[in-house]
Amino acid sequence: MSVNEPGLRISTVQRGGERFGRVAGELDAASVRQFELALARLSAIDSLVIDLSRITLLDSAGLRVIARTHERLAERGASLVLASPSLEAMRVLGATGLSDVIQITFADRG
Repeated sequence: MSVNEPGLRISTVQRGGERFGRVAGELDAASVRQFELALARLSAIDSLVIDLSRITLLDSAGLRVIARTHERLAERGASLVLASPSLEAMRVLGATGLSDVIQITFADRG
């Protein structure tokens, strides 16, 4: 699945019980509805990995959707992993404490 809206691009692919998503651009109040709809379309999954390496803006609306997705998956025993957040995304995740709650991984850049 792919969503291309002004300022936001979302793509997802499923491999077995694991879903991989990439979000690029601005995840804010103006675009968060498309992000919510993309996540709502996911089937029953064991794991969701969202690549945030191309996020240029992450505001409270985007954080709220990420936190709700984490809670929804955790209730079912599934997991959410945020992969390689951009500096902007990591700054916001750290400032809000979500980086202490949601698993974050970084690609080996060496």
